[in-house]
Amino acid sequence: MIKLLLIVWFSYNLDYNINSFFEKNRTENGEKIMNYISKSSEKESFLLSMNLYLVLNEKPEALYITGTSLIATHVVVYLLKGTTGRGRPSGKTKRWNSSFPSGHTAGAFAFANSFSKIEKNYKVPLVLWAFSVAFSRMYLGRHWFTDCVAGAGIGVLISELICRKFWSKK
Repeated sequence: MIKLLLIVWFSYNLDYNINSFFEKNRTENGEKIMNYISKSSEKESFLLSMNLYLVLNEKPEALYITGTSLIATHVVVYLLKGTTGRGRPSGKTKRWNSSFPSGHTAGAFAFANSFSKIEKNYKVPLVLWAFSVAFSRMYLGRHWFTDCVAGAGIGVLISELICRKFWSKK
């Protein structure tokens, strides 16, 4: 029990320290770049990239596996957001749009993990992109560090489960 309390205490201290670092070092150009990176992990971007891939490569399993991973990830994230109701660093929070976990980060990691199972050559750039999405969410003051860590974990876990379910049938 003491170990759990120490981990929680350390995590929240880390959250506030990282957030205050970004608040002090935020620039206008940095915000523009981070907004662009952050928006690259929204649902519309995923749909566009998956459809483009399907048209160019005619591999429907990419659409099934990646799409199912994204949908399952977003359902879990939505339920957790409504349950936790954690405030965002900026202070702007609604019950079903709370800070914990980061939906953008979860989606980015789910997409990167599941898509790289199909196209192994894209694994490194996709993982780097997913980390940049998590970084952008913290930089912009939309999420705490622990929100992004949880989002990444949820995205990878759910996409792994979906990939194993699909790949085990082959």
